[in-house]
Amino acid sequence: MDPRTKLLDELVEQYLTPIMKAAGFRKSGKRRWLAGQAPDNMILLDMRPHQSDVHQVGFFVEWSVIPAAVLDYRNRNSPKVRRPDITWGILSDRVVVSPEIAVSFNIDGDETRWMFSMSDGIDECGAALRRLLSDDGLLDRLLQMRDRQHLLQVLDMKSQTRLPAGTPPGWPWRYLAMYINDGDLELLDSMLAPLEEKYPEPDLATPSRQRYYEFLVWLRQRLNARLAELRN
Repeated sequence: MDPRTKLLDELVEQYLTPIMKAAGFRKSGKRRWLAGQAPDNMILLDMRPHQSDVHQVGFFVEWSVIPAAVLDYRNRNSPKVRRPDITWGILSDRVVVSPEIAVSFNIDGDETRWMFSMSDGIDECGAALRRLLSDDGLLDRLLQMRDRQHLLQVLDMKSQTRLPAGTPPGWPWRYLAMYINDGDLELLDSMLAPLEEKYPEPDLATPSRQRYYEFLVWLRQRLNARLAELRN
């Protein structure tokens, strides 16, 4: 095993695993945690290694808010349940390095890349990350976004958000993603109609439009299925 990976795993077990478990997250991989269940949003937190120096251990701490319906959409053609990914979220971001250690660790200018030297060990960086997630309340704020109405308020307050490629931005995509399974049928239909006019057919030449079109078709199918159930 790469010694940098070994140190990162030690940091996770000593400084993150206890607080993630105490906060109600469940493990979904070596450095991944999930919280939430349908009909609420799911919160994914992922520590992703990013090594660029043999003497430094680097990583990103990324989070994403994933609606229950998006999990269904992403698994629509899969024979087995796929592991949720950061790119599935309707809101996502990276955790910025704590100010008290940014000067010494953030040597490449990326404010979201956590780093510590192998010679210094895990303690200073691990303790700073634990304080940020637990003591400073970041985990609590993430968990609050399981609630769909709360997330709508958060989105209203954020003028800009970092969104992964392919995520339909803005209104009403995010609302549709959260409420297509149980929201008001007439309201959902009124939101879908103008989008269907904007994306009336496949567009294989433009990947982003094609992704929107495919998601839109699935949303309409899900809404039609709900309407059919009412008629029966």
